Order: sequence, then structure tokens, then C-alpha cells
Amino acid sequence: SFLSGLAERLRSSAGGAGASTGEVGGDGKGEGGAYRVVLYNDRFNKRARIAEVLASVGLNESEAEETMMTAHTRGKSVVRNFPGSEEGAREAALELCKSLREQDVLVEVESV
Repeated sequence: SFLSGLAERLRSSAGGAGASTGEVGGDGKGEGGAYRVVLYNDRFNKRARIAEVLASVGLNESEAEETMMTAHTRGKSVVRNFPGSEEGAREAALELCKSLREQDVLVEVESV
């Protein structure tokens, strides 16, 4: 999709790690293996659509609205944290990122 391609090109030109998986930051392990999915504001998607997409992947209505508005006003927002204590945290974060990208939402996984 257009937005996924754009995100890929931006990460590649910035030298970001994990360009093919959507994972960036640190050494890929994070402290304690914790990860988070980060939503970025873009000029292409309407705010209401982003809130709907976030709700479709498991956020409740108020969480979706708050996450969307934070990204809109601050440039980025955390969709969900995956603590290192959760088994499969990295895989779960990457799966959520993939689901959102399939709906043309500009997101990536950060190790924290």
C-alpha cells in the first residue's frame, strides 16, 4: 500500500533498524524484551478512520479516540505496550503492526 511504502522509504533513508519488519530502535531486544506499537500522524488518513481502525484491532472507543488525538496533536502516540514479561511480546507487537499497516495506518514497533 502507499503508506506502507512511504514508511518503508522513510525508515530506509533514515537508516532505521528493522525496516522490513517495522521494528526500530535499540539492539532489537529492548530492556527486558519490551516493545510498543507507535502510531504516527499522517496527512492522508482522516482522524475518524484512524479511530475506527484502532477500535477494530482491540482498543475500546475512548482508547482509540485518545490514541488518535495524541498522534494528531503530538505527531505520534503509543497504540499498545507489550511488556517483556509477556511471552511472545515481540511477535505480538509485530502482528499488531502488520494488521494496522494492512489498513494503511502509519505505525512501527519500537523496542523499549
